[in-house]
Amino acid sequence: MAKWDAALGSEVLLKKTSLDQMWTPVRLNDGTTYNYGFGWYLRPVPGHRTVAHGGGLPGFSTFIWRFMDDKLTVIVLSNSEIADTGRIALGVAGLYVPALVSPEVKKQL
Repeated sequence: MAKWDAALGSEVLLKKTSLDQMWTPVRLNDGTTYNYGFGWYLRPVPGHRTVAHGGGLPGFSTFIWRFMDDKLTVIVLSNSEIADTGRIALGVAGLYVPALVSPEVKKQL
C-alpha cells in the first residue's frame, strides 16, 4: 500500500495531467460539479486538499485518505464492516496535523 501511495505521488503510474484530472470534481450534465473524480471522493477539509476512497463487504472495511498538501496518507484496513474507517483515518492524520481534527472540521463530517 505504501508503494502504491508513493506511485500516486509521482508519474510512475500516470502522468501528472491524468492524476490532476482524476482528482478534479466531475462536471454533471446540468453543469454543476460533484466532489468525486475517477474513483476518488474529494473530501472537503478546510485548508487541506484531500482525496479519499473507501469500501468494504461483509467482514471488512477499508479507507485511504490522502492529504495532498500535507504530504500525508493514512490507510485503514479493518476486519469489521461496521468500523468507521474514514473517521479512524482522520483521527490518525490529526496526530500528525492537528488542524485536521479541529472543531470546525468535525462539524463538517
